Amino acid sequence: MIPVAIGLFFFIFLVVGLTSNSTSPVNRATPPGRIVDVLDEDPRFTTLVATLRRNGLASYLNAVEGATFFAPTDNAFHGQNGQFTHETLLYHLLPVRVNGGGLTNGLVLETDLIKAGSLGETGHIGQRVKIERTGSWWTGEKVVVGGAPVVQMDKGAENGVIHVLDKVLVPPHELSDAAAAFPTLTTFSELLDASGLHSFFSQSKPYTIFAPESNAFGRFTPFQMAYLKHKLGSEDAQILIKQHVYEGLLFSSEIQSRQWRI
Repeated sequence: MIPVAIGLFFFIFLVVGLTSNSTSPVNRATPPGRIVDVLDEDPRFTTLVATLRRNGLASYLNAVEGATFFAPTDNAFHGQNGQFTHETLLYHLLPVRVNGGGLTNGLVLETDLIKAGSLGETGHIGQRVKIERTGSWWTGEKVVVGGAPVVQMDKGAENGVIHVLDKVLVPPHELSDAAAAFPTLTTFSELLDASGLHSFFSQSKPYTIFAPESNAFGRFTPFQMAYLKHKLGSEDAQILIKQHVYEGLLFSSEIQSRQWRI
């Protein structure tokens, strides 16, 4: 009889214990909030949040769903003079969620910034931003987005994910202006100016330029270079420049194993 009593007591205790646990309140994590709400709670983004609200952009950023936002810290705004416009905001925003693990080296992502006709006649193609990822988990990885280092990844929000930057992203320039910004492309930029092709590249269609660095022009004599840069040689300069132009969009991932006619 004793074993039976002990077994009965244990059974009753087990049932009572299970019943007690089943009626206890469940601890649930508080949702992190929308993107701007999350930024507002972090002291690193005081300037960013104030700028978003001042320009009426906070509500837009909170309304998007399944997005990725590259958020510059207060330190990133040094030297920006508050020039964080609607266009700049859209260049920090991706229409899809991309977690930190998805930011792979060489990846080119489409942003929410659309310049009519810049990347196609449809006018619905967003400007791109390139990801660079180097190092390893044991030596330390470095992720750079459009030239801006990522200092924190995967900061969660209800409507997307936030990656923290220590530099403000700058939207792409026109092709001719972009060439002039690279010191190694000085000669190519000078020939572009001499050729008078700026209006050609201002058309509402996409182009890809394979721009030679200045040392590549060493095959030309000083006399030939002087001729190409003179107005008398502008037509030949046009021919030379156009030999390096592909009418269409080609990103690095698309030209590794294919041949393209230019």
